[in-house]
Amino acid sequence: MSQLDRSKQCDVDKRCVDNSGPSGKEKNPAHFVSSVAAVAGGAAFASGLVFFVEPITSRLFPPESFGQAAAFVSGANIVGLIACLRYEMALVLPDKDEDAGNIFALSALILVSMTVLTAVLTLGFGRDILGFLNMKALSSSLWLLPVAVFMIGLELLLRSWYTRYKQFNRIALSRTMLAIPRVSAELGGGAAGFTSGFNLVLFRIFGLAAPPAFLSWDFLKHDALFVFRHCTIAGIWRVARRYIKFPLFELWSVLFLVVSWNSPIILLSVYFGDKEAGFFAKALYILYAPVLLFGDSVSQVFLQLSAARRAEGKHLGALVEAVLNRMISFGVLPLAFIALIGADVFGVVLGSWWSTAGVYAQLISPWVFMLLIHSAIRTLFGTLERQEIGLFSNLILCVVRLGILVAGGVFLRDAYVTILLFSWISVFIMAWRCSYLVRVVKASHWRLVRHFLRCTFFVVPALGVTACVKWWLNAPSVCIVGAGIVSSLPYAVFLIREDADLRNFLLRAMNRVGFVQ
Repeated sequence: MSQLDRSKQCDVDKRCVDNSGPSGKEKNPAHFVSSVAAVAGGAAFASGLVFFVEPITSRLFPPESFGQAAAFVSGANIVGLIACLRYEMALVLPDKDEDAGNIFALSALILVSMTVLTAVLTLGFGRDILGFLNMKALSSSLWLLPVAVFMIGLELLLRSWYTRYKQFNRIALSRTMLAIPRVSAELGGGAAGFTSGFNLVLFRIFGLAAPPAFLSWDFLKHDALFVFRHCTIAGIWRVARRYIKFPLFELWSVLFLVVSWNSPIILLSVYFGDKEAGFFAKALYILYAPVLLFGDSVSQVFLQLSAARRAEGKHLGALVEAVLNRMISFGVLPLAFIALIGADVFGVVLGSWWSTAGVYAQLISPWVFMLLIHSAIRTLFGTLERQEIGLFSNLILCVVRLGILVAGGVFLRDAYVTILLFSWISVFIMAWRCSYLVRVVKASHWRLVRHFLRCTFFVVPALGVTACVKWWLNAPSVCIVGAGIVSSLPYAVFLIREDADLRNFLLRAMNRVGFVQ
């Protein structure tokens, strides 16, 4: 049964969990927090499982292996995230399902072509490029690059398809499958002594393959026939021209953003070695996990809601304010603690070997906080069809970031100072991007700043207690981390009291498991 058929069935059977109509608009709109929770649930399981075994895998694989695996995944992301030329982002926009089917077919054809092109270029020039970058250790992993690119692009395409029809539970279920094969391979392979960079790359590929495999199977069963019946050469050509701004502007915008995002790991490996790249990659992964868990989940739901509201002619200011306020509320406390005691947290959780990664985490925590906020509304550039502004700002971000990294490697020759400068430049440029979007949708800057200051005010006591335990009592790291956890409980109470939607969602969840009646 296709998504369209499911939509029609819902008119007959009110018990149907799919509420999407023929144009992708819900007949009974799901609560925003519930939708985010559905998407975040899968990421929470995946992240939780990976985090659970992180203290073990961090002791099995040396930093050099993590650096090589992170550099490989960074390279695959640069190509994979643009492998559909960003046409997949247009899937939520058309009113007609037939147009969406043509966009899907167009994106799939582009994805296959990009994968073949990547394979040809990798075979012809891959070793020369690695030699130029002083990364010959990745030579044995080159054949895996087209595979990774295809899987990353396919998952993005299928996630956009299911986002159009609010199939957030399917997206969540696919994400739960991300961690199991990866964790199993890393634990089993690491314990057996397969701890090289190539082995870790191979284990990461197992994780990348699971989500698109599940979504593809579900798509083939329910929706492939619908797309096949309704896609035509004329239809594909029509939607390609209608949404040409996505490859003309959104493609380059995302490319610049992805290059600037992944370049630190690659260039740190080039200028400072695989070990420093491994420390930075570990810090970035640990901090980026909440962004992946919460920020990307919010972004997935926000994309559909903002597109639907714009199609109905509604203003987006209130929605943007509500989303950004929640991101601020959830991000202030944990990233403030990382900025204060990151080295202690990493040393306790991952072992003293990784305290250096904790220092990197302290340096990049302001950037990750801004990234969390920015990630929630970044899709507005496409929804509002302001891709040229997104392109310009991402170009500036990419050029400045690359300039700082190269200058740091060539002239400063200090990895810490280089990453500190990189972090704060990223903060300022991402803040400008968010400010532009807030202004366009006529949201209030002042209300957002006031909310940030209010949250900061309630965080300061917890930071003060933790700082006293660290520097006044000179306590060991485990006590410092424990003090941070305990002192943060009042902020959690404040958060629940302030956010009625979150409070109601938690009450419903507790009611389901029998904690409250």
